[in-house]
Order: sequence, then structure tokens, then C-alpha cells
Amino acid sequence: MLAGYAVRKLLEAHKISDELANTAIAATAFPFKGTRRHFVKTGDLPDYMNWHRIDEFYDLEEPIRVQVALVDFCNQLVHSWIFLFARAEDGGMDGYFVASDRTRAQRVLYFDLAQTASVLHAVASDYIVFSCTRRDPETGQWRFVVRSKYARHESRPLDLQSHRER
Repeated sequence: MLAGYAVRKLLEAHKISDELANTAIAATAFPFKGTRRHFVKTGDLPDYMNWHRIDEFYDLEEPIRVQVALVDFCNQLVHSWIFLFARAEDGGMDGYFVASDRTRAQRVLYFDLAQTASVLHAVASDYIVFSCTRRDPETGQWRFVVRSKYARHESRPLDLQSHRER
């Protein structure tokens, strides 16, 4: 979870290239079984005493593949209400479930541990070669432009695996 704080701080300080900051991370979402009206009356929302019983609150039989922006990934970790490691068949850990205090009534996300390590490696390896600040003529606000040596001219998601190997 500390990695979420560190990466978010780097994002907020514009110390991560735009290419990496704009990447999305693959995850599996499992929808909340209840409804908003339902949990207000019955307490069917994960709380301090039952957050670990995700099978009771989320439909683990209905996985949905999603892409999560890097900043949203960090926020899930920083504000995690649910954080639960998933065991692999061999007894090790292969991923984790996470839901923030704000998203626990919608879904729980599953992230692969190897992919998380790849994302963190990409952040640690991000090599900034250009940075400038410009005032946006329409809003009057400062706009940061930060580029890495891995910059792509096309607008497509950054391939984290190739980024790691460079």
C-alpha cells in the first residue's frame, strides 16, 4: 500500500512522464451484490468487522475485465477499505483484491501481483528527458509536459513489459 502513496506523490509532483502517467492497468472487477438502498437499511456493505468476506458482498462468478488509470490504481491502494491477498493453487500469492472506501459499494478489483510489480518497476525506471511548464491560454492554469526516453509518437497505451526491458 505504501507504493500507492509513493507513486501518487510522484504523479502529483509531475515526476513521472506523461506516457507512463497516462497508462492503464488491467484488472478484474467483481460487482457489488447489493444495492445502495439495500445496504443503508441492512448493513450489507463491507464494514470494519466483515471486510474480509468478499464472497458475501461481491459476485465473484461475474468477472469483468477493466482498465484502471494509474492514478486510480494508486487511490484504490491509498484509500483501501478492502485489501486482501489472493492465494494461488500452489499456496503462494498471485494477486490481491482491493476496494476503496468510495468504491466498495460498486465493486472490488483484483490485481495480479506480477503486473503490479511490473508497473512499479516501470515507475522506478521512468527516465525523464524533457520537462516544461506552460500556461494554458484558455484556463490560465499551468500545464506540465513531462516526457521520458520511452516516449511514443502514437497515442496508444504504453507497453509496460517493453518499458521494463529497456
